[in-house]
Amino acid sequence: MIVVTYQLPPVANTLLGDPGKPCFSSPWFDECFPHIVCLKIIHRQSETNLFNCIYELEKGEISNESLELINSLSRPMNEEDSCVQLFARNVDVDLFNYNKLLNLTGELKVYKAHDEGDQHYLSKMIAPKNLGLKVGCSVMLKNLTDSLVNG
Repeated sequence: MIVVTYQLPPVANTLLGDPGKPCFSSPWFDECFPHIVCLKIIHRQSETNLFNCIYELEKGEISNESLELINSLSRPMNEEDSCVQLFARNVDVDLFNYNKLLNLTGELKVYKAHDEGDQHYLSKMIAPKNLGLKVGCSVMLKNLTDSLVNG
């Protein structure tokens, strides 16, 4: 069984030649998947007003009730610096992190990457070639070894 769902649009990856179009927009999609089933029963969401709001936002047709729900969620953040920040683009993440780093006291130490391996794959990596750090800055590792992992 293959299940295809609609979520956020895919992000293009020009390095891999991927234009970022959903698979269902492909000319061969209907031939490969002739049966389409639309699931309408919600099993794990009990707040129907929230589900309706999300559905309306997806369609771009928001009702007054959903707008009221969104506005009711607005509240001041006591410790905005400790809140998780979400960004859609890497450049925005890099700029945010850079500004946070500049606001820390202490000396900035810059570490230069020493990459080894196939240039074809190394050129596709988005890791920075130079990494600036200060004492006290947050760092997240991504599964480098069995002992250096995410978190």
